[in-house]
Amino acid sequence: MAYVSGDQIVFLLVSLILASCFINTIEVLRRQRWVTGEMFWLYGLFSLSISYLAYGASPWAGRPGLIIANMTFLISYISLALQLRFWLTKQSNIPVWLTGASVIYVIAFEWSRDYLPYIARASFGQTVILFMAVYLIVASKRLYSQKRSRQIMLLSLTFVVESACAMVRLVMLWVEPASTVNTSSILNEPFYMVVVRWVWVVANAMSYLTIMTYVLEKTLDRNDELSMLLKEKQLLINAMSKISRNQQAGGMASAMVHELSQPLSTLLLMSKRLKDQVKQHHLGSLDTQVEILFAETDKSAKILLQLEKLLRIKNSPKQSVLLSEVIDGALLVLSPRLTANGIQLAKSGRFDVMLRAEPTQIELVFINLISNAIAVLSSQDGKRVIHLKCSTHHDLCTVEIIDNGPGIRPEVLSGLGQIYVSDKESGSGVGLWLSKLIIDHHNGTFEAGNHPSGGATFSVSLPVELRAAS
Repeated sequence: MAYVSGDQIVFLLVSLILASCFINTIEVLRRQRWVTGEMFWLYGLFSLSISYLAYGASPWAGRPGLIIANMTFLISYISLALQLRFWLTKQSNIPVWLTGASVIYVIAFEWSRDYLPYIARASFGQTVILFMAVYLIVASKRLYSQKRSRQIMLLSLTFVVESACAMVRLVMLWVEPASTVNTSSILNEPFYMVVVRWVWVVANAMSYLTIMTYVLEKTLDRNDELSMLLKEKQLLINAMSKISRNQQAGGMASAMVHELSQPLSTLLLMSKRLKDQVKQHHLGSLDTQVEILFAETDKSAKILLQLEKLLRIKNSPKQSVLLSEVIDGALLVLSPRLTANGIQLAKSGRFDVMLRAEPTQIELVFINLISNAIAVLSSQDGKRVIHLKCSTHHDLCTVEIIDNGPGIRPEVLSGLGQIYVSDKESGSGVGLWLSKLIIDHHNGTFEAGNHPSGGATFSVSLPVELRAAS
């Protein structure tokens, strides 16, 4: 080859930019926990960079380069469709019919290269791409109606541009006589076809960059929200650790009276000593004891303030929330700990149910329960497994968190969920008590027990608003 054309340079540069975006995105997201469906757009971004690389190298590689380019370009469009489908329906499977149709398309397109006129082959390819672009427009508009995100609106516009370019190129194929078109390479087209093609390429690349910014923004927002949640959880646990040791943790009034009895007893004792010392004229430590009186009084006031904040849980607004999103949110927080401790996570059952709940509070419940299981398994030798099992019965959804640890001691089991009752040596029981309180406020039930095969089981049952469409 004597020279490199301008078209080749642009294709290769676009491929390099997309590959760089792919590598940087993987680096940013490598510490995050991703379900299968969240990876479709990354597969597409990688495929598109390979496609443009192959298009740019097609004058050197010949027909094998064009075959690779066409296949990876098709994969990039299919990946976009599957990604939008996952965000709309939470379905992460790849339909068998889609795989079969893609294989048939590639074979038919390459067969047409040898046996059909250029205009027939090119029209066939452009029509398929046009149909896919139209599907992407419809799917992105539906997603925008749910998310109301500016990135999704921009994504929809890029698909509109791509479909318009496909339509224009399809029309131009019939306007331009086939005899004036060099059919050996996509890089040898009339000037006006080249202009439309580059508008198409830019829009196609923009669609992936838009999805990338949308996912990264969603991830960063989620991390900020979870950081705030963990801080609030720690503050709440610190406050609740001062609540009484009474065995009726579900009764706020009893807990308040029992906890306040400790500083009030100190107040009474110091008052008696002060009275005795004043009576006997031994006033040397009077200032110190008065200071203790004020400190204990201040402690009582702070305890009441924390209890007042806790009672506000009842007034938190509830909304429709998908259980799978709540579970994924909790696992996103705990993923580093699961990995660090070599714990395998297993899930069974269907989590596609809608709850009427305050999502942050329900997520906090699962963070507490799974975190407890991690703490137990972290000191255990051998295989470590946490199993999340979901089942529904009528209008009730039950999620079980089962670990393969040593289980719960019988003498502790009956009191779990109450203040200062914990199976951990240094535990305060506040996390389970708070989880039970939140579940009670959502008209659900909370149970703890030992699994027949060994290990502890924590069960959370919540009313179902409706079952999501499969």
